[in-house]
Amino acid sequence: MKAVEAAAKSAAETTKAASQEVARAVEAAKPQLEEAAKVVQAAVADASAAAQAKFAEAVAEVKKLISEGKGSEAMQKVTSALSGLKLTPEQQKTLDELKAQAQAALSSKGIEDAKKAVGDLLKPKPQN
Repeated sequence: MKAVEAAAKSAAETTKAASQEVARAVEAAKPQLEEAAKVVQAAVADASAAAQAKFAEAVAEVKKLISEGKGSEAMQKVTSALSGLKLTPEQQKTLDELKAQAQAALSSKGIEDAKKAVGDLLKPKPQN
C-alpha cells in the first residue's frame, strides 16, 4: 500500500512540475504572440488600404471612360478590374451604379450610331 501511495505522490509531483513548466512556457511565448498579432494586424490594414486604393483607382478610370462616352470600355473595366475584389456593401453599390451608367452610355452611343446610320441612308446619293 505504501508503494502505491508513493507512486501516486510521485505522479502528482510530476504533474504539478509539468503544469508549472507549461505555464512558464506560455508566459515566455506571450510577447512573441503579441508581436505576431501586431504584425498580422498591420498586414491586414495594409492589404485593406491597398484594396481600397485599387478600387478607387478603378472607379475613377471607369467614370472617366463613361464621361468620354466609352461605355463598352467602361463595362469591360468594371468586369475585369473590379470583379476579383472582395467588396463592401458600399463598394458594391458604387459598382452597381457604375455598371448602370456604363450601360446607359453604351445604349446612348448605340442609339446615336443607329440614328447616324439611318440618316446616312436617307441622304440623297450624289449623281455622277
